[in-house]
Amino acid sequence: MRLVAITSVKNESDMIEAFVRHTATVCDAHLILDHQSTDNTRSILHELEREGLALRVIADSDPTSDQSARLTRLMRLAVAEEGADWVIPLDADEFIDAPTEGLRQALAVTEEPVHVLWRSYVPSADDDLDDLNPVTRIRHRLVAEGFPWKKVLVPRAVARDAQLGPGSHDIAEPHPHGERRLLGEVTLGHFPIRSPEQYATKVAIANLQWSARGNRGTLGFHYHEPFRRLAAGWTDFARTYAEDAKHYALPPGVDFTPELVHDPFPYRGGVLRHTLPLPASEPWGSILVYALALADTLGRTAENLGEKPADLEQQLLTLREQQRADRLAWEARLLEATTDLRKVSADLDRADEERTHHLARSEALLSSTSWRVTRPLRALGRGLRRLRSR
Repeated sequence: MRLVAITSVKNESDMIEAFVRHTATVCDAHLILDHQSTDNTRSILHELEREGLALRVIADSDPTSDQSARLTRLMRLAVAEEGADWVIPLDADEFIDAPTEGLRQALAVTEEPVHVLWRSYVPSADDDLDDLNPVTRIRHRLVAEGFPWKKVLVPRAVARDAQLGPGSHDIAEPHPHGERRLLGEVTLGHFPIRSPEQYATKVAIANLQWSARGNRGTLGFHYHEPFRRLAAGWTDFARTYAEDAKHYALPPGVDFTPELVHDPFPYRGGVLRHTLPLPASEPWGSILVYALALADTLGRTAENLGEKPADLEQQLLTLREQQRADRLAWEARLLEATTDLRKVSADLDRADEERTHHLARSEALLSSTSWRVTRPLRALGRGLRRLRSR
């Protein structure tokens, strides 16, 4: 059984190395689409490629593209080019927690999409800030999840035609399989918030990207309020970031009192070689670099469109004139075709009338007295013609 992980990443330099190394202990190959990172994420990925890990890095230069579309494209590639029997969609903050060969054994008994649950890890005052690996640094998790968020794992036969939904929490299928089976023996260690700097970058870029798409699609509800607080000031945002981690992705209106337990994640990725400390300062640098890249892309798009009002008005006028000319031409053709059809119909009516007239005359002749009286003479004539022919 060949397991292929797929991931879309953006600005995950503090986490990406640990994520790739750990996932490589579970999956046979990993497709990662770098969605225009402006930190060290891409350079770390290339270093891991050079080490020989079963990793393929793909660049996406469109800062406004939709995550579901990106991951669906990766899912198709995993099947078509990597020979995936199962596609494992993962975010860079999600770590598979299963016994050795446990995931393969769990998937071997089913041919339908399945779900695995999050197990959320939360920063605390006990974290060793000198540890560059967030997975070994953050050692406390929620005793119980505030909401049972799940991720979907997709078998080859389904992956060919299905569409991954937002966050890869589920898929849209042409022929749905009904309620998903939950793999209770497999969970995902979830590390969405690791530091104030990382969290601020995550929140700001998510909002910028959503706005650049013209507010199309959905922006996670868990990004709205943090963005408001970030815009109001860094000090309060940095002070409350760990509390946000306890309530991360909790739907509005859900009553939840978080409790923590010391339960270090069983990380199996080994030593980190390329991860650098995040700057211990306000994160405006990486956010501004992304904003500049976004503005540059939108500026080139506007330039390519030739966005001059006079030009656009002239193009619109030309298109309308062409539309009117095309409509008149088709109306003329339709009128001509209608005339021809009427002529053909009249010819058919006349032919039908002539056939009816000839038939009536033939029937009248066959039933006449002269036809019956001359029948012996016609028979004699036929006999004489046969004698002559001999």
